[in-house]
Order: sequence, then C-alpha cells, then structure tokens
Amino acid sequence: MDKRPLVSIVIVNYNGQRHLKDSLPSILKTEYSNYEIILVDNGSIDGSVRFVTQNFPFIKIVHSKRNIGAAGGYNLGILNAKGKYVAVLNNDIEVDPEWLQPLVKILEESPDVAAVDPKYLNFYDRKKFDSSAAAGRYIDFVGNCFTRGVGEEDRGQYDEITRIFTCCTMFRREVIEEVGLFDQDLFYGFEDADLCWRVILRGYQILYVPSSRIYHKVGGTSMSREKRHKPDFYFFWKRNRILILLKNYSGKTLLRLLPLALLEHLGYIIYWSMERDKQYSLESLRALLWILKNFSTVWAKHRFVQSIRKTNDREVMRIMVPYSGDPTKFLSKIIGL
Repeated sequence: MDKRPLVSIVIVNYNGQRHLKDSLPSILKTEYSNYEIILVDNGSIDGSVRFVTQNFPFIKIVHSKRNIGAAGGYNLGILNAKGKYVAVLNNDIEVDPEWLQPLVKILEESPDVAAVDPKYLNFYDRKKFDSSAAAGRYIDFVGNCFTRGVGEEDRGQYDEITRIFTCCTMFRREVIEEVGLFDQDLFYGFEDADLCWRVILRGYQILYVPSSRIYHKVGGTSMSREKRHKPDFYFFWKRNRILILLKNYSGKTLLRLLPLALLEHLGYIIYWSMERDKQYSLESLRALLWILKNFSTVWAKHRFVQSIRKTNDREVMRIMVPYSGDPTKFLSKIIGL
C-alpha cells in the first residue's frame, strides 16, 4: 500500500468543457501516486459531464443541480473527499507533473502550516507570472488584493518559500473543517482570502512553495470577451471585500478601518458614474445594499469567527501589505486632473 498521504483534488466546473480538455490530462500526469480526483459540476449545460464520463470514467463526479459558485462547489467537493489534504483547483489550469509532491512535503514536515500555494504562471506565456496568484497573494488592511510578481518574467526572483496571506490551492482538510469550510454566501471572489483569514486567526501559517508550478488561463471564467469583469462577478467582488472585513476583524478594529473601506467603495461608485459606466456603478451600489439588507446574517458570521480566533488583529495585520487600492483613477477624475 502507498504510505504517502491521500490528496483529494477537487475541480469545480461550470460550462468549462473547453478548459477540462487541457486541465484533466495534465492532472493525470501528476507524479504522485496517492490521489483522487473529484469533479464538482455546477449544473453545466455544455456537455462537460458527458465529456468527463466518456473520456475519464474513473474520475468521481459530484453533481449540483444549479450553480452554487466557487465556494459552494469547493465545499461540495470537500464533503465528498477522503484525503488528508485537499487541493482545490479551477477548471482553467494545467499542472506541472511534479506540482503535488513539494506541497505535500511541506505540510507533512510542518504541522503549524495549514495551507500551501504553488507558483502560478501564465498558461499562454509560461515564462511569465499569472495575474491571479503569481508568486503569492496578500490583502491590505481594508481588503484590497495584492499579488506579488504579476506579469513579471519568472527569473527566479521569487524562488524562496515565503509566508503569504491567501492560499487558493491546497489545505489540510481537518483545518478547513475546524474553521468552517468556505463561506458559500460569498459565491465567488474573496472566498479563499476569507477562509485563509480564519486559518490565520486559528494560529496556522500559509506558505508559498515555488518548487510547485501551475499554469493558469487568466480570466478564463470571470472575464468577458472585452477582458472586463462580468457585472455579476463585479458585484461579488465589491460586496465580498467589505464582507470579509466585517466577518474577520474584531469590533474594535472595525471601528477604525471600516469607514476607510466604505469611503473607498463610495469613491468607486462616483468614479464609474462619471465614466458613464452605469452597470459597474449600480453593481457597486447593490453590493452595499445587500450588506445592509442582510446585516443580521453577516454579524452572525462575525460572531462565529470571533469565537474561534486565537490570534489578535495586530498579529494578522503583520502578514498584510501596505495599502494597495487604486484611488488615484477616481480621484483624478473627480478633481479634473
């Protein structure tokens, strides 16, 4: 029997047959013998399930009758997983054959590490870093994302194992269950940052492991043909950024930082209005209205997170980056620069 720990590879798919043709064959070339593949299909109508059944009959398929988003899909896969470790992947990736072993090695050797991320490179130009994860992801103190190395040529400048804030790839299953799985209300966007924030609050570390490599099709699922966020995705992105602050900060910290986050959010509403982009402006406004309408639910999530925390906000903020928002574009528009 293989003594190496079982890894459950969970792939969430929604109408992504064109991506599965690249991702699944690459995963099956993984040079690690003890893994299972679970495909969670979010109600696809493009023949994805038929394609996988006919070409990869040994892959376990978990069906959802409707699209429950990335967070819901990952949870459905985790609940059906048997592995000690769970790797959660988008359907628009290709993996290096040796991607898995370095991640397992770190988790096996370091019990205080709960999640690990590989080096993410661009699927179409493999000498350059991807824009979604690249060489490690972080957030600033008001929830803006910062990704190290975006668009840079990979010259080995980020080849050291580094502590990061957000992991989107592999977790200890027991820790995910300990902190409450992915938040399905987030649907898409910041679901990984939110989960990792809770992991850090429980006292665990998250590491970037550059000897593991993954190739990602940038914006394969969330972007329109014009390379803009689809309106619904933009709504989730703006809403969820505020949500994770409300959930994971203590009440004392929220009093200091939430006004700044809301001020920035208001700035974007004004900016898109002045740019005559009615859709983005309305989606930003809708994000705030959703939070107000569902505030009792949001605050219940806050109370749960505060009940499981072992680490204070000051320690968590040491892993964050300085402010990385982009207010200059709407400020320059407002004052006419």
